[in-house]
Amino acid sequence: MQIWKPIWIASLEIPNWTESKIRSKHHLTGDQVRFWLICNRDLLGIAGEDHFHGARTVTFCEIGNQKYLVTFIDLIDGDLAKWRLRSARTSLKIPVKGR
Repeated sequence: MQIWKPIWIASLEIPNWTESKIRSKHHLTGDQVRFWLICNRDLLGIAGEDHFHGARTVTFCEIGNQKYLVTFIDLIDGDLAKWRLRSARTSLKIPVKGR
């Protein structure tokens, strides 16, 4: 069983199409996501894989008012802690399994 573990993000790349999707579908901006993720010492993540999306890392962090940001990211450069955003959304619940 995998467990949630600390994730460090020093740099986050957000492709234009991803920014458009999270803005229109989830009402989030790339700047908001960067603010909540980059250099966040409390960020937790778990590696996951499914047949539709493939391998990716799922993260969550509290963003206030009992709301959480859930993101799906890919590691680009482990030495520089550089990641690429696949998607992001807010949630009222945190994942419990594996924590």
